[in-house]
Amino acid sequence: MCPRRVTGTNGKTSTTYLLDADLTAAGEKGGTLTGISISGPGSVFPATRTTPEAVPLKKALARFRDEGETAAVMEVSSHAVAPRRIDGTRFAAVGFTNLSPDHLDF
Repeated sequence: MCPRRVTGTNGKTSTTYLLDADLTAAGEKGGTLTGISISGPGSVFPATRTTPEAVPLKKALARFRDEGETAAVMEVSSHAVAPRRIDGTRFAAVGFTNLSPDHLDF
């Protein structure tokens, strides 16, 4: 499974949930990883940060796969890219919401 990635200054969580709803309507069985929760069919866990560390991220994606999920959408912050939390994760698609001055201080 190659998850879809949503990044940008604002709107990542909302966009992640909207994309997940579209995938579900198209018949995909999937999960989401956001700053609010990590959830799949039948399971929801609170998130500790926008994008999990590399090992918990891989475990979550493996759990999704083992539960028979065919899609995943995840929120990815620039604060996750720089320390390489998503290294080794292949993405089926990347969505970019926007860029504002808030994002430029990182």
